[in-house]
Formats: sequence, C-alpha cells, structure tokens
Amino acid sequence: RRVHGGDYALYVRDHIRVGMIARCCRSFEEVHEGDIGRVVKLDNDGLHDLNVQIEWQRKGGSYWVRFIHVELLGFPNKAHTMQTLNIGDRVKLKASVTKPKYNWGSVSSRSVGSVTGFTDDGNDVIVDFPQQSNWIGLIEELDLIPVIHIGVTCNICNANPLIGPRYKCTKCPDFDLCNKCFHIRHSHKHQFNRIAFKGATPEYIGYPGNVKGQGELLNGSVIKSWSRCVKSIRVSSNDNLIKYFTDGDSNTAWQSQGFQGKHWIRLEIYDDILIESLKLYIDPADSSYQPSSLAISAGDSIDRIENIKNIKVGPMDHTVVLISGCKYFYKFVEIAIKQCRSSGIDCKIHGMSIEGKIQSRNYDATPKFSFLSPEATTGGFIDPLTTAIPQVMPPEQLNSS
Repeated sequence: RRVHGGDYALYVRDHIRVGMIARCCRSFEEVHEGDIGRVVKLDNDGLHDLNVQIEWQRKGGSYWVRFIHVELLGFPNKAHTMQTLNIGDRVKLKASVTKPKYNWGSVSSRSVGSVTGFTDDGNDVIVDFPQQSNWIGLIEELDLIPVIHIGVTCNICNANPLIGPRYKCTKCPDFDLCNKCFHIRHSHKHQFNRIAFKGATPEYIGYPGNVKGQGELLNGSVIKSWSRCVKSIRVSSNDNLIKYFTDGDSNTAWQSQGFQGKHWIRLEIYDDILIESLKLYIDPADSSYQPSSLAISAGDSIDRIENIKNIKVGPMDHTVVLISGCKYFYKFVEIAIKQCRSSGIDCKIHGMSIEGKIQSRNYDATPKFSFLSPEATTGGFIDPLTTAIPQVMPPEQLNSS
C-alpha cells in the first residue's frame, strides 16, 4: 500500500522525539539522502514547514528539514551519546582498547586515520587509515585527535589559534569561524568550506548557523562544488592519493598501481544532480604515465553500469571532457583508463572537476518505473549523453507490451 506524503508527515510528527537518530530519506538543500543525524529541536506548527532541526554527521552541523525528509531510526545507545564525530575528523584507537569489536585488521594502536562515514544505525564509524581503508569500528573505541590551526583567528569570538575544524568563507579572502561560532545564529551571508585539519581538502559545508531556510536551491541551479555533486569516490588502487583529484594543485597527482588496462575511478553522484560537465586533468610531461584511451561507463547502480563513451586522448592534451550536458540521472560513473602513452603500465591523473545541475525528482510519483530502452523504441542507437529519455512506462505496461 502506498503511503501519501501527508500521511507519512503525520506519522513522523506523532513519533519523532528530541534525541532520536534519523536518516534523510529525501535530499533537501544541503542535506542529502542517506545522511544520518540526531534530532535536536522540533517545531510542530504545520505539517510541511521546516519542522525538524537535526545535527547532521556528514554536514558537521545542524540543519532544518521537513517531516517528510526523515526516516526515524530510534534512540541511540548510551555509548553513542558519549562522543560526536564528523566526516573528516582525525581519530585513533583509544589506549584502553585491547581488541576492537570488529578486530584490528591492518590497523594498530598508533594508527591515525580520517572519518569517512557512518553505518546506517549511526553507531559504527568508517575510517580511512594509511594501513587500511574503510575500517569499521565502534564510536566509543575511538579518540578524537585535537586539531589546532596555527595563525588562524575566528572572526566572531577572536579565538587564536583556532581549535577544531576550521570553517572558511568561500567568498571572503580572510574570514574564518571556529566550530562553535559556525553553528550559532549570525548574519554572514556566504557559504563555507570545512577544513578538518591543516592540509586537508576543503569540504563544502554550506551556510553557517542553524537558521531555518537559507534559500532552497531551485531546479536548474548550477553547482560547481565537488562535495555537493559527488557523494563518494573510489579508485582501483592507491586510495590514499584520492585527495589529489580535488586539491587544486597541478603538481600533485593520483598515480595508479597495478596491471595495464586495469585502472579505474568510480564516482557516486548525488540523486538530485544532473552532470553538466565532468573533466579530468592530465599532464603531457608525464610521458608514459599519461592516459591515451578512456572508457566511460554509467548507470543507476554499480552492478548495472554500461559503456556510454570511449575517448582517445591526444598527446598534448591537458584537459579531457568526460561528460557534457547529460540528460540522465547517473548514480554511478566509472572512468576506466584502458591504455597509456607508449604502452605505459600505470597512469597519473592531476585533477578532476564537475559541474552539476540541481534537478529534483518528483517524489510523489510512483517510484518503481522502468525506462523503455532506446533500442526498443527506435531500433537504433541513441546517445544517452545528448538525448532526453524518450518514454517512461510503469513495469506492468512494459510486461504486457
């Protein structure tokens, strides 16, 4: 039985409580589907107003959403409430931990890593250590390593040095906030990047404060922020070098390691983003490390990606346009490096950039649709990058045709 938006909003309003853990089930402004957070304030006036203030783990701060945007996961256990971690925080295992619940793996008590995510229930944390990526442990097993930004002053409280994550204005040349001041209500009108520690890649975090309604991004708005368009990135090897894709430094590079033709980069795109432009940056001076042949694949799940484009790279090219003016919502995009110059084995990529267009989906429509393939409708090939979806049909109509 299908639940209508009004019925679901009533259900959430009647059951939600401060302190509960909630998951975003519909992307809204700066909060994305799948994000986990703790309910900190409720406003029950109106079913479809901004009713729920949640401290979001990925955003690293609070943000108001509507009842229809959240799925209730219940109250956290006591251990979970002892410490709050955010994406990008640097952590290590506590000295008191003799054996982590999910074992040590390649990690030791001296290892220092960065938080990359959380499990659905919000109790387990995912950490990338130099010795092992995607390590999973309990939040209470980890110690947060204090971060000090020497020479940086908070422009609100004048704290110097700035301790904890640094929030840097994306417009003003010298305007920074500490963690506390970023989350209080004030009038600064620009958006911010979050810098977890010195040398970390800036992460787009949005507007400061916990004010309701910072101005909803409309359909058609063009977004140039990598972290707003790309949910996650995976590579075939050397995932500790992923940061060089977006550090803006042409002298650094992700370098693959492995067999010829087996290197790939895999992007997970946010649900409400249509890719306007996806580019890759290389350097002809890399000689045999420069890619010469690429295969671009995309699809709605990692198990259902299909080749959409093959690209030959010129020996003097610095920029390669991978996708432009996309008409489909692609959940996953994979860039396979099939060959390098002079039959080189490994490759170097000096950077990537993306521009996306906000295109919210109609959540009140029946969610389970199948797309009639271009081949079935025309008997020929239609380029998915430049051709709009020709027809949308419910599964029962497809099965009966």
